[in-house]
Amino acid sequence: MPPPQAPSAPLEARRPTDRPSGRLLLRLVAVALAALGWWLSIDLLSLTGGGAATNPILHSFCSDAADGPHGDCLSILRSPRAYLGRGESGGGLPWATLGAAYFAAVGMWFTFVGPTTRSRFGWHLLVLVVLGAGLLVSVTLTNAMASELRRWCAGCLFVHAVNAALFLTALLAFPWRQERSPAAAHPSTPLALATLCAAFFVMQTHVLATSTAMLSTRARSVEKSYLEIIQDPNFALWAMQRRPAVALPPAVRPEWVGDEHAPHTLLLFSDFECPHCKTLYETLAGLLERHPTRLRVAHFHYPIDAECNPHVKRTIHPNACAAARALEAARIVGGAEAARRMSRLLYQRQAQLQMRRFADWAVEIGLDRAAFEAALADERVAQRIRADVDLAESLGVDRSPALYVDGRLMEYWMSPQTLEGLILAEPAAERAAASAPATP
Repeated sequence: MPPPQAPSAPLEARRPTDRPSGRLLLRLVAVALAALGWWLSIDLLSLTGGGAATNPILHSFCSDAADGPHGDCLSILRSPRAYLGRGESGGGLPWATLGAAYFAAVGMWFTFVGPTTRSRFGWHLLVLVVLGAGLLVSVTLTNAMASELRRWCAGCLFVHAVNAALFLTALLAFPWRQERSPAAAHPSTPLALATLCAAFFVMQTHVLATSTAMLSTRARSVEKSYLEIIQDPNFALWAMQRRPAVALPPAVRPEWVGDEHAPHTLLLFSDFECPHCKTLYETLAGLLERHPTRLRVAHFHYPIDAECNPHVKRTIHPNACAAARALEAARIVGGAEAARRMSRLLYQRQAQLQMRRFADWAVEIGLDRAAFEAALADERVAQRIRADVDLAESLGVDRSPALYVDGRLMEYWMSPQTLEGLILAEPAAERAAASAPATP
């Protein structure tokens, strides 16, 4: 009589997914698919924002071509339909961001947890629900391309195919057989909760990083548009003409630089420690060199330093008053030419003003050290600075630099071409006289 044979294992016990090797294979496949989906989603996000793809698959499907399937790919990715919650005024979150976050979270789950055992099937069921929701989104977006846009994004379809394969892999990994012992139960509750928390954190990081990048891009775009506007010569002229004209009080006799009969007069209120003042000073110096008969310039003090300017709320340039005194001392010792040389030197060495080596610099421009140091204590130095500051206040100046062109405040002087265009143009008085009818 033959020995009794062990009963054969039931059919469900021999499912490949029940074997450790089968579960490991499905786990590796799921991780690989999630990684591929994440990579593709990141590249789609880059294309959405105007960047380039690094994935060779998307690079072949989505290029900068304006027509054909490539153009359709880019037109879809940069259309409102590529964003979740985008209104008429823009905004919204790219679907590619949510896709990257989704694939990253699923990939983390299969990396640290993988397929569960029968007694812990609830965790796997939760993953299937998430994957099912992702698959529903893929179907919805694919339907939108077919029915609404009537165009196809091949790269997007590839991502949706990866998502479908990931859902199928997770379905095959469902734990159909009971584990052999309670000790073999997987995963533990702490491991599952820790992985879920980490996955949630990764998803939030993706969304936050994308939102920050979008805000930064939008800010750069607004800044670029703003700069284009204020550097437009027509806008600068329009803004200046809207300003009321002012005139110097008759008692003020400034020292003009340039042709005294020039058609244009410029008044510059500046601060030797102000970087924008340095830029404007150098721009005006270049204009005077190129067009010596077209303009004359008068320089006035308006240091943003409460030590000598009581009209400022707080000191921003703590060396500005000292530099202004150095200039006026040079004027007392060497006249207007020494003042111009000292002014040029103060701007050139703006970064060294805190050292206050003004006596050494006075010697460099040919002044006597003892006479210069005595002039620094001269009451005329403080009087000249105070007079300039009071003049600025009477004209409404509250910043440095402040530039008046033919009596009108010019706020948008940043473009040298704008200033040069104004200098080469006829003054308003000349234009009005030229257009007036001749008297009989």
